[in-house]
Amino acid sequence: MREAIFLGFSIVLLGALLYMSYKSDRKRFPTMFCIALLTLLAFYLFQYGNLASFSLKALSAEANFIRQTKEEVKQDASEISAIKTKLERLLSSSEASHRDIEEAKVRILTLEKGLAETAKLASPPLLSLVPPIIKAIDSGYSAELKFKPSKNEPLGIIVFVANVIEESGTRIEDFWPSTKTGGFSTSKDSIRISEDGRQARLEYGLLSAGGPIVNLKVSDKCRVRISGNYIADPFEVAME
Repeated sequence: MREAIFLGFSIVLLGALLYMSYKSDRKRFPTMFCIALLTLLAFYLFQYGNLASFSLKALSAEANFIRQTKEEVKQDASEISAIKTKLERLLSSSEASHRDIEEAKVRILTLEKGLAETAKLASPPLLSLVPPIIKAIDSGYSAELKFKPSKNEPLGIIVFVANVIEESGTRIEDFWPSTKTGGFSTSKDSIRISEDGRQARLEYGLLSAGGPIVNLKVSDKCRVRISGNYIADPFEVAME
């Protein structure tokens, strides 16, 4: 809510400053434009904190809306399940007529179909790996890991974890999103590589719907296990 208020305030203030500068002296227009932007940026940083955390929240707003919708769907599923239980009790009742029983059976089949569709809608999207592109480079090996989502919806915050499986001196040198899928939002803690280089954790926000692509670089041949918040079963990648 406060971001919306700030946005409205910014539009009004910026418009007023630009209008006055344009009317008073057109030569000063570029200067006033820059001053207005810097003023708004300074006000935001003073009022709300750093831009990185805000951008991650703002860019995942659509994903948060989807999550909220899914919670509502789950609640509906719970209510439907309760109705189904009552109908099943009716079927087992000795007082139920033949017509009541047949109607209850039809109702139960309809509810079961609705529950299946609801469960599918409420389930989170999952990522599956497209056959990776692995190349030998001067400092080791690199892999382009492209993922295909089960649903075409914004993923919000994505987390990937890479672990070197073998007991060797191979290190993870880099683990970073690719710009091939469009823009993304990161923070200073988006990537964390352990001291021994055997584990790397990547967390970032994807701006649009679609499959994410990340680039992985290692110092030598190895096998790497990849897991994440949208990966149901961790998988291994042979870096060679």
